[in-house]
Amino acid sequence: MFSGRIVDIKNPLFFADVAVKIREKLGSCNVLIIGDGDEQLKDNIFNIFKKNGIDYNFAGFIEHNKLPEYYSQAKILLLPTSMECWGVVINEAFVSGVPVVTTDMTAASGELALDGKNGYVLPMDSELWAEKITGLLKNTEELEAFSQFARETVKNYNFKKAAQGIIDAIEY
Repeated sequence: MFSGRIVDIKNPLFFADVAVKIREKLGSCNVLIIGDGDEQLKDNIFNIFKKNGIDYNFAGFIEHNKLPEYYSQAKILLLPTSMECWGVVINEAFVSGVPVVTTDMTAASGELALDGKNGYVLPMDSELWAEKITGLLKNTEELEAFSQFARETVKNYNFKKAAQGIIDAIEY
């Protein structure tokens, strides 16, 4: 699954390349894309999918209250960002128990996204991403463990704790 704006900084072409490598390793690959953006980038990734036999569902922009039904369709969220202030899509995925594979270019990596516990934090190497993802898809026990830990981890990120953090900062 890819969720976010379809712009260069989010690396949707890298996402497409990983999907192709996963298909080569597993024989099939189904992807869900949530978000909207650059029309040329969308055309490019859809052409890559068609050329390489990747089944895809492009849902486009989804209202916030409907996101859980889309996340629940996914097994893994890929966030191959080159720069992300936090990466709220990680929170959204974790609430639904969807592990995340991302880069260290999101502030959530190392704090919310924990390498080897609720997903992977990897360098931008599509072969490595495909290897880790296929390994996770083949190991249903590990996938379930990542899913459970994702749900547990995100419980600490809520509006009440965020508001208390602001209050604590002001009082300091």
